[in-house]
Amino acid sequence: MRETRLDIRELLAGGFTIGLGASAIWIAQDYPFGELRRMGPGYFPTSLGWILIGLGAVIATGGFLRGGVQPRPEWRNLIGVLAAILAFALVVERFGLIAAIVALVFISSAADRSTTYRGTAILTVCLVLMAVGIFVEGLGIPFRIWQWPY
Repeated sequence: MRETRLDIRELLAGGFTIGLGASAIWIAQDYPFGELRRMGPGYFPTSLGWILIGLGAVIATGGFLRGGVQPRPEWRNLIGVLAAILAFALVVERFGLIAAIVALVFISSAADRSTTYRGTAILTVCLVLMAVGIFVEGLGIPFRIWQWPY
């Protein structure tokens, strides 16, 4: 890793936080704002967006004040996680929630060299039980739990 005059990680974290806050404000611009005594649906996301922009500016300022190292991109991790999210999106409608979670966990665990099959299997079982318990049973979201179209 190469030494730099700026802390790139702090700058990226601050920029991401600022972008998240700006997008919250942009999404909430069509909602009525209201006032402090009678808040409208746009009051909270707009306020939260401005708070995120302020926090992002503070974080990014720290990146300008101290040096750091230039991070080396971890392409295996990035591609593994993105592939896992894409697989979940493609599998959940056709095969159901359980198959989508299994695909998500096993593909994303391939991105980390230190994971074991036993740990991945335990994580998969726990996530399946939690997802079905929270989303299907608790919140009543009509997910297909299991579907085999063949």
